[in-house]
Amino acid sequence: MNRVLLGWLLFLGLGLPILGLLLNELSERLRQRQPALSSALQKVYRYVLPSLAVLLVMRQLLKVSSEQGSSRLVETVTWVAIIVAGVSLINAIFTTSDQSIQRQLRVPNLFFQVARSVMVLAIGFHIIGGVWAVDLSGIITAVGVSSLVVALALQDTLSNLVSGLLLLIAKPFKVGDWIIFNGVKGRVIEQNWWGVTLEHRGWQKTISVPNGALSKATIDNFGNDGFWYSVEVEFSYEDPPNRVLAALNGLNRGFKELELDQFLYDLNLYVGIQEFGASGIKYVVWYKRTADRKNRLFKNYFLSRIYHMAQREGFTIPYPISVQYKIDAVGGVPAQMPQVSINREGEIANYLRSLPYFLSLDQEDINDLAHKIQVKEYGLDEVIVQAGKPDEGFYIVYRGQARILATSGLENPGILKEGDSFGEMALFPGEVSPVTVIANTDAELFLIETSMMVKLIQNRSKFGFEMIRFIDSKKRSFDQTYKLNGHAKSSVS
Repeated sequence: MNRVLLGWLLFLGLGLPILGLLLNELSERLRQRQPALSSALQKVYRYVLPSLAVLLVMRQLLKVSSEQGSSRLVETVTWVAIIVAGVSLINAIFTTSDQSIQRQLRVPNLFFQVARSVMVLAIGFHIIGGVWAVDLSGIITAVGVSSLVVALALQDTLSNLVSGLLLLIAKPFKVGDWIIFNGVKGRVIEQNWWGVTLEHRGWQKTISVPNGALSKATIDNFGNDGFWYSVEVEFSYEDPPNRVLAALNGLNRGFKELELDQFLYDLNLYVGIQEFGASGIKYVVWYKRTADRKNRLFKNYFLSRIYHMAQREGFTIPYPISVQYKIDAVGGVPAQMPQVSINREGEIANYLRSLPYFLSLDQEDINDLAHKIQVKEYGLDEVIVQAGKPDEGFYIVYRGQARILATSGLENPGILKEGDSFGEMALFPGEVSPVTVIANTDAELFLIETSMMVKLIQNRSKFGFEMIRFIDSKKRSFDQTYKLNGHAKSSVS
């Protein structure tokens, strides 16, 4: 017994004071970084330790019976102090607002209140039943039966409550993430004890989903960058996959100039072969964007780009049963290049003859151009020529219109109409295009390869002179427009 008494004397004389010093020191260190936790530790130091020390002295040293009123009173005070300090600790560990304090856990307000209530009720039952020996069996039985009835009536609510707690612990997503589950997609804008609210911009609505339903679903989380979308397209086996993949990878050409990159989280396109189908090779193009209401319009625009790309590259989109192949009726032409059909050569020849810079050519040269010329189709807002990159050749607008995109210091250089030409920098080795040309409508253009133009200029001196004069005239007109716009811009500023 003397050893037990000595042990309690050492604990009360040294242990509790040392524990108090440690709590006080820890509280001071946490005062700046975590004031809530520091306050909770101070309450343990000020309220719990003194009352606990008095209770232990009475019970262990003075041998005061736990059934005496003074002992019960001190024990009650001790448990009340534990309630006060415990509530402060819960407040310090959990929060219902944004996580502004380091290491605080963000939980819904209901869980926050339940945690505090459970602690207070549990200690309260112990004080009444354990400390003051009040018989609570009848009350406990009534509460138990009532709780069972309430639990059965609110089983869906309780399921959402528990599921919400599990979701908060597992954290498969957070507010701001884009998720898909059971075919439902949207951005998480709120998460609480009952469920999750999703924003679906495509239909200008919000979707509320119970936590119970989410806990049973497979959730795809795309983060806060939006969804991946795919476009599938099929081309003939006659179209080499390397050419098709290169053309599909170029579909995003000009997105920055047209400011389409603001609708995409990832400007790159990811292209691949999906499978070898019954009538052709199937390809898939992936792009990433949010599910806003403009996505359908963007997809339509994207598909139109694929159509015009296929037209100008000469790719064949096969039909489900039969495939229509373009047959080159005249031999000696590479199969990979889109060719002009014979019934259009006369039409193209007549059109070339009507252009002033081709008047010096004889009919044989015109017919040869008409046979070898490439017909290129572009959809609205597609980039034809990009500034800073070499021109493919000499372009002639046959149908539709194109616009020259404003460059640094140059505003509204002009609209290219039927009969206008561009791409003359292709005739100068090593030179790049000084402007970006974009289709202003659905347009059909004729492209004459650089080698053909150079050959005509070298072999037809009169045509070469006319072309040099024509290019020089265009350059002077361009420089004059540049100076006028630059002067106007300086005057305004």
